Amino acid sequence: MCNTKEVFWTSRTYWGKLSVFDGLGKSKEHFDFVLKNGGDGMATTEHGHANSFAEAYKYSQELKKKGRDFKYIPGVEFYLHPDLGEWEKLKIQLAEEKKNKQEQSDTDDDEGTTITVEDESTTKSQKWRNPLRRRHHTVILPKNNQGLEALFSLVSFGYSEGQYYFPRIDFHQLAQKSKGNLIATTACLGGPMAYEMFDACADIDADDITPDIVKSREGIIMPRIMNVIDKFVDSVGEENFFLELQFNKIPCQHAINYLLMRAAEQTGIKLISTADSHYPGYEKWKARELYRRLRPGKGYDDDPLPKSVDELKCELYPKNAEQMWDEYLVHRDKYDFYQGKDEIIKDAIERSHEVAHEMIEEIDPDKKVKLPSYTVPKGEKPMQALAKMAVEGLKEKGLDKNQEYVDRLKEELQMIKDKKFAKYFLTMKAITDIAHEHMLVGFGRGSAVSSLVCYVLNITGIDPIKYGLLFSRFLSKNRSELPDIDSDFSDRDKLRKILMKEFGEENVIAISNVNTMSLKTLAKDISKFYGIEYAEVNDAVRFVDKDIIAGGKKEDPPIDKTEMKFNFEEAMKYSLKFADFIEKYPYVGDHIQELMGEQRAMSRHAGGIILSEDIVDRMPVIVSKNVKQTPWTKDYLEPLGWVKYDLLGLETLKIIERCIALILERHEGIKDPLFKDIKEWYNKHLHPNVIDLDDQKVYEHIYHDGNYAGVFQVSQRDTQRFFTEAKPTSIIDIAALTSIYRPGPMGADVH
Repeated sequence: MCNTKEVFWTSRTYWGKLSVFDGLGKSKEHFDFVLKNGGDGMATTEHGHANSFAEAYKYSQELKKKGRDFKYIPGVEFYLHPDLGEWEKLKIQLAEEKKNKQEQSDTDDDEGTTITVEDESTTKSQKWRNPLRRRHHTVILPKNNQGLEALFSLVSFGYSEGQYYFPRIDFHQLAQKSKGNLIATTACLGGPMAYEMFDACADIDADDITPDIVKSREGIIMPRIMNVIDKFVDSVGEENFFLELQFNKIPCQHAINYLLMRAAEQTGIKLISTADSHYPGYEKWKARELYRRLRPGKGYDDDPLPKSVDELKCELYPKNAEQMWDEYLVHRDKYDFYQGKDEIIKDAIERSHEVAHEMIEEIDPDKKVKLPSYTVPKGEKPMQALAKMAVEGLKEKGLDKNQEYVDRLKEELQMIKDKKFAKYFLTMKAITDIAHEHMLVGFGRGSAVSSLVCYVLNITGIDPIKYGLLFSRFLSKNRSELPDIDSDFSDRDKLRKILMKEFGEENVIAISNVNTMSLKTLAKDISKFYGIEYAEVNDAVRFVDKDIIAGGKKEDPPIDKTEMKFNFEEAMKYSLKFADFIEKYPYVGDHIQELMGEQRAMSRHAGGIILSEDIVDRMPVIVSKNVKQTPWTKDYLEPLGWVKYDLLGLETLKIIERCIALILERHEGIKDPLFKDIKEWYNKHLHPNVIDLDDQKVYEHIYHDGNYAGVFQVSQRDTQRFFTEAKPTSIIDIAALTSIYRPGPMGADVH
């Protein structure tokens, strides 16, 4: 038995939530398994991005607070191209050769995507010969906080500059960013060393490449491997570069192990041994195999699930040192080059521990609030500028002589000063000022309308004192979170593009959403995989949400959930048809429970953006359809100092704009009216400050008689019924009713 240290060191862990359709599980599941299995650390490196970082870092801090000895190491398994400059020349050359042909075998139609679906069958073999799509797996880890920023910057570069089906970096960028702060390893069978082996054995199927075959071609392969080693050493330094051994049932894995061990003998480059991990625990293999097969566009019938773990070529869970050694022993006697190398393998396994704990510092990202400076007037301090604008706004509204308003403004400004939020308000004012020039802007929603500062800065249009709204609902000394102003605009996408033009594309980044697998969708997908008729599964799940809500109403407290939040137990308890279906097909139920919550796709938040400076160098920005967006969802941004701005698109405002344009065209003879024409008509006839909010004919016609077509927030039948029964007679009544008609108040019988 090997007396190696009991520690985990996995260079790659692909979480299903973040490396879509490649791996399974979230950070908590992986880290908990590591601790349970005797380990004290883990490195996570997804394909081409660092989407897991915020979630993993948060959970690692929770473990630390509980006194658990655990070291989280962020990283990325980059797609590395030798030279993107040479690639660009090749691309132009091939485009010239093809320009007269109607049909091209490869087109650059994928401008970038937040979802990179890894296909190991093509990446990890010589079959992938297209030079335009060339990329090699390379693990990069930060040694310190400077290395973390370099890692983030490389991810952003890969998506913005190196994207071609996959986000790629090259040796030039790696050398430029590293500065001694990054560690590089040669990764798996998709790595650059394995590529040289496969390329030199292009006449042999990948599955048939053995150590004996590469020994016979060593004179061809080794010089190429040495050339790659030189490039790595030049990029990160010899002390920061490692040759990576892995152990599994794939013959060519042992072929590359032979070559790497020979390279280590000849160059002195050190070996490490790692466990390639895709799921949190040895019993999770079947769930991960099914998850891979459910990805969109993949056939369901031609790739059946393995019947047992023995059919797997690799067991891809985080292994401790003893498990790594045992895996090596399984293969040692099959290949003669391992004979007499036990100490070398033991050292490689233990060296992973040394790298993790001796070379890599505790990674602690910058958590300072990252507000932009470009919204602060030149030559002025943020608070000074904000106070000046607020006082001017108070005068413009004719309220500067009213002591109640003056006192309230002083109170709010002092609170903003104490919390150092001046830049936030200046940025929000800059956004709304720009928006007012191009589109209709909502009067305000949520607690932000309680702020007089927001009102006098024209961020909102509601006088909080007139309506008795409390500033403490928005900001108070007892709340530490950043302010959150939701604003409605007629065209959020147009506004985002205008802001990018105004402030710079690198400084305005959209926020991401993660779309996960829900109960109903999973039931249909899994049933399709097993050949169950669609009509049968659809009948079983069609009304499961309504069944749960109806059954839950009898419970205390009552259930009020959307389908995405439904859990399996509730469905089995309240939906008879679903329960009968699962009783008939129990394996479908098992798979649903294993896969609920796994990532299906990553999309863009409806209106959330961040505005700051040098974002691409301080965050691993990803790109989807030419739009830069965050790798992390809104819940993880604020703890890392990123401020979310909600620019909500409201179709009602767009309809109003279009209606006014038609009035101007048809009744006032203005052909193709500009927005300034629309805004002028709106201010004169429709602005809430000029219309009669006490006109009872409106309340009677709409709210009493039930004519709700196009009325904002009263589009659902239950809401309409509630409003009709209440018969509001003022704007205050409407405000109260919209506040009441929410799950919490309704569940408490407030109505």
